[in-house]
Amino acid sequence: MRNINKDGRKTIFMDIDGTLVPHNYDPEHIPDTLIKKSVDYLKKEMLGSVIFLVTSRSYEHAHPVEALLRYEGVYIQGIISGLPTGQRILVNDYKNISDEPKAIALNVPEGVGVDDTGNCEFHKQWCS
Repeated sequence: MRNINKDGRKTIFMDIDGTLVPHNYDPEHIPDTLIKKSVDYLKKEMLGSVIFLVTSRSYEHAHPVEALLRYEGVYIQGIISGLPTGQRILVNDYKNISDEPKAIALNVPEGVGVDDTGNCEFHKQWCS
């Protein structure tokens, strides 16, 4: 794993199924297609970010998605796999020296992908 510098870059935790690849509902399905909006978003954010994939898939079934991303020129720091399928909650401290929140959650409709045009249900003000 690469060393992560403490230089103010963002850390992106991105789900796989329904966010990066079309949702198949079969955890052993090996996807061969990426959702273009999400790939474009990651390409744009990649230079100032560290990217982790998070999924309920096993590592064995998540790793091919990393290969698809790499083929598209998107490089990730790692994969957090084998998670439960329930809610994912991100908790971080709030810095009093900045008005910018340090934890942001984006909930996007399944299969649509994420972009910076504001297609988010939650924290809409931080999507663009």
